[in-house]
Parts: sequence; C-alpha cells; structure tokens
Amino acid sequence: MKKTLIQISTLAFLATAVFTVESCRKTDPPAKTITPMRGDNTDANGGNGNNGGSNNGGSGNNGGGNNGGGATVTGCTDQDSPNYDPNANSNDNSCEYVYVTSYEISYYPSSDNGSDWDYGFGSTTNADLILKVKESASSNAIFEGAEISNQDPSSPAVWQEAGSVKLKNMNYDWELVDYDSSTPDDPISNGTFNPFTLLSATTGTGTVTTTAGGSQLVISYSIHQ
Repeated sequence: MKKTLIQISTLAFLATAVFTVESCRKTDPPAKTITPMRGDNTDANGGNGNNGGSNNGGSGNNGGGNNGGGATVTGCTDQDSPNYDPNANSNDNSCEYVYVTSYEISYYPSSDNGSDWDYGFGSTTNADLILKVKESASSNAIFEGAEISNQDPSSPAVWQEAGSVKLKNMNYDWELVDYDSSTPDDPISNGTFNPFTLLSATTGTGTVTTTAGGSQLVISYSIHQ
C-alpha cells in the first residue's frame, strides 16, 4: 500500500511539472513577410525586374525591341549603285553600276590668257590636250588620257574607255592641261563633280556633263551589273 501511494505521488508531481513548463513557453511570432519593391532585381517575376516589365516585354530585349523585327525588304543595298533602294534591308543582288565608255572635252578656251597655247612653235597654235580624272577623297586616278595634239578648241576631243571603270557615288576631280614637252604642262581647266547628281539616265546608257573654266567635260556611260 505504501509503495502504491509513493508511485501515485510521483506521477502527480511529474504531471504538475509538465503543465508548468508548457505554460511558461512563449508563443513564437509569425514569420514576417517581406514584399520586394517593384523593379527590384530580387523579384524574379515582377515589376520592371529582370524577367518582367520592360526587359522581357514591350520594348525589352526579347519582345518588340532588340530581338523583335520588322519585315524583310529586299533590294539593292549598295549606295554606289544608281538603283540603290534606301528602304531595303536585304541585298537581292539586283545592283547595277555606272561604267565609263568614253570621256569627251566638247570645247575649251581658244587662248591662253590672250596668247596661242603653243605660242612660238610654228603653225601649231592649239593645245595638246591631256585629261586627268581622280577620286577627290583618295586622289586615286581613274583616268589619264593620252595626248591629243593640236586639238581644235571648238571640236570634241574624245578618249575611249575600256568599260571597266566604275563611277561611284562620290566626288571626282578633273583636270585638263596643255601638254608641253620641254616645260611644265599649262593648266587649262579643272573642276569637281559627283556623277550621281548628274546622271542623265539610271538604266541603259547616258552621260554626265560638267563645265568649269570655260571647258566642258562629257562622260558617256553604260549601266549594268
């Protein structure tokens, strides 16, 4: 009997101790939820962050912007071609080019500041013409004609071209001189022109005409690929 009472007292004591400990425990507060600010890069799917907003939508990298695109427009994309299409964004190999067939000096001043061009050389009083043409930007010569002796100032002087010289959409300098074998050449006329502002035709054949210093230069050309 005594043993039984001791066991009951022990169980009662333990029960009281457990109740006391549980009552003294504090209740943990609920976890605080932190909402990222809009546009914060830590928010993987929201606002203006890396995966939303402007980066992947609208004008962003993957939509309607850098990786978006308009329709493909085919045509000639070379500005040195007379049929260049400024609206084309894909070259379709349709470009054609201006190839020189001949150079002509239609007329030039009949005197050298009031004197014959070849003064003192017997009956040869007209200039011995040499024509030079070069690219203005690079000084790359595209033509230097052979001397045409004692050329009548009012008659055309013509130099044929093999047809391999391509005129580009750029400025060219031309110079006409009177060739002298024993002294420096006498300058007659010189000028600058852009053939693409002077083309008389953009298909087939045509001419480029420019005047300077009392002389007229006519360049005949053919357009093809």
